[in-house]
Amino acid sequence: MASYYSQRLGRGPLANPSLQDVARVLTLAVNEMQRLEYLQEWFGKDCVDNPDDLGKSAMPLVDYIEVETGRRNAWPIAEDFGPKLAEEFEPSLQPWEDELFDLMEFFFLHVSAGVTGDFHNYNGCGWHYEVFDPGPARQRFRDRLNRTLSSYGDGFRLSNEGRVERTAETGLDELLDTPIRTKDPAIAERVAGAVALFRNRNRSPDDLRNAVRNTFDALEKMRPEIKVHMMKGDEGALFEIANKYTVRHLDAKQRGEYDSALWHSWMFYVNLSTIHLMTRTISREDARR
Repeated sequence: MASYYSQRLGRGPLANPSLQDVARVLTLAVNEMQRLEYLQEWFGKDCVDNPDDLGKSAMPLVDYIEVETGRRNAWPIAEDFGPKLAEEFEPSLQPWEDELFDLMEFFFLHVSAGVTGDFHNYNGCGWHYEVFDPGPARQRFRDRLNRTLSSYGDGFRLSNEGRVERTAETGLDELLDTPIRTKDPAIAERVAGAVALFRNRNRSPDDLRNAVRNTFDALEKMRPEIKVHMMKGDEGALFEIANKYTVRHLDAKQRGEYDSALWHSWMFYVNLSTIHLMTRTISREDARR
């Protein structure tokens, strides 16, 4: 997707989108899915010869959203979507964000591109598809949403699996998405848990600290190899951070006088990078034997 002048400079309508901007982008994206017949598999086609066609869902869209998500009358999104309280009071946006993000995940799961079918000439009806492919439709839907989501709040994305999750700092998403090269299931499990906690859209400070702790646990499992391959003193410094800065322990000896949101994020990126480095080094050494 193109990046325009103001966007490259960090300005313009997409630089700091509001909740209402995100709702508008979702509406536009779903409207496009409807025009492209990407909702036909699940919600049928408006055809004079078969007015009762409701697709796989066997019910109207708004009803199926309620069945799947529990959200009543959630579609279409109201023009005045969002909290309606006095300006001097700043309400929590979480309930509204949860509704939007649920809708994004719902539509991701229910869009698909028609592949083969029959063309109905009467009254400009068009294609009645029988075979569908969700891949192209889901990718297009993600592309429509993610440019705005990436700038909303602390940064979000709709993942390849259709989950709304936090993004990493610019340029670091690939670090989180890259599989760890290890044959040790305990290390793989710790890292996967850490990334899941870090990406959780409703992540709390404790979630972030636990994500960092999981990465330190993975490094602890690799400590004998780290001692061999890291420069002298670096291994000790790495675990000194883990043991003295309210990450793995919470006793009176721990140092807690720091901005945990910033420093725990930094620790997470450093640890995950180190895990990637060490597992690749170990894999290379194993291949040489």
